[in-house]
Amino acid sequence: MEHKNVSKQNYDIIFKAMTEQFGKKALDFYGIYTAPIIKVESTDLPLIEVRDRRMDFVFALKDESLLHLEFQTQFHINELERFKLYDTALYEKKRKLIKTFVIYGSDVNQAEESLDHGSIRYHAKAIYMKDFDGDAIFYNLTNKILNREILTDEDQLKLIFLPLMKTQKKRSDLAAEVVELAKRLKDEEQRFRLMATSIAIGDKYLDDAYINKMMEVLRMTRVFRRIYEEGEQEGMQEGLVRGKKEAIQTYMESRFGMVSIEINEKINRVSEIDVLNALIANLYKSDTIEQAEQLIDIALKKQNVS
Repeated sequence: MEHKNVSKQNYDIIFKAMTEQFGKKALDFYGIYTAPIIKVESTDLPLIEVRDRRMDFVFALKDESLLHLEFQTQFHINELERFKLYDTALYEKKRKLIKTFVIYGSDVNQAEESLDHGSIRYHAKAIYMKDFDGDAIFYNLTNKILNREILTDEDQLKLIFLPLMKTQKKRSDLAAEVVELAKRLKDEEQRFRLMATSIAIGDKYLDDAYINKMMEVLRMTRVFRRIYEEGEQEGMQEGLVRGKKEAIQTYMESRFGMVSIEINEKINRVSEIDVLNALIANLYKSDTIEQAEQLIDIALKKQNVS
């Protein structure tokens, strides 16, 4: 997906809203059978040398694997090659199992799912939206929302994915209408989540001016302020964690010389501030790099137990 020129802060807010929208839910309605979604992950992968370095969406799942979703309005084998590069870089960064699905708009009837390069094989499951009548679904959802009926989880998924379904309308018009329809929801929490998620999914069809206009609407809500404040606190916590990891790596190199990639990867997997503090205190007592690595392994076990 070619992301619009929307500020990083706006995308952070949108991704937080998506985490709340998809959290603890599954997407099996569309044939995407995975563990429940826990949160949206960062999709920036600066090491890949491709035109667009950001994947569409990556979700952390309850079983500790990752769900990679791509949205496409047409199929080209080069795109599958690009997703392969993304997943390779993502695995190098996260070291977790990745399940990739490509959701194709209604104009695509068939697409390749696999690449075979001999020893290297890659598979991304294709999901087709061509059998969903977007106009009928939009009509039904409009009636539900105008009549103040409760939207089921399935209704909410239909609303979010409407711009990819079969329709007589221009996709850009339908994407904007979906956001406007979500804006009519009475419940502020649900309205915020569905507007933000609809903006994210309809990103490639909406122009920058409209996205920025809708972001201004979102900024006026209490939910936006709550998520923004939570993000500020999380950013401070992430900064502390990152600083402590860097301090440990610097100490290890100054004390024991060159440190292996494997040890640095273990340090990077420690993410709890209390565990990092205890590790720093214990590392000063280690006399050899082997002892230090044992302490890092113990820290990882403590983190996993907690």
